[in-house]
Amino acid sequence: DTVQTAVTAAGQSAFDLVVGNPALYGIGDTIFIKGVPGYKEGEGTTALANANLQLYVYGMDTANSTLKVMPVNGDNATTEKKSLLKKS
Repeated sequence: DTVQTAVTAAGQSAFDLVVGNPALYGIGDTIFIKGVPGYKEGEGTTALANANLQLYVYGMDTANSTLKVMPVNGDNATTEKKSLLKKS
């Protein structure tokens, strides 16, 4: 599938992702975004060389081809709860 709209999600713990075929996804799925680095668990800006960004699907708006997602391994240095793997 492809992302249909550019996303700027800096500072957000969740965001909308417009995709080409929302029927491919379900609530509880994990999406790997090829070419966007994931980050080391609990570490701020340490991008992992061989890990893609992972997004957890927590909601859907199929009428608008939109997935509601949260980063699993996002950069969590600047915003609390930006990544689901943020250290307590």
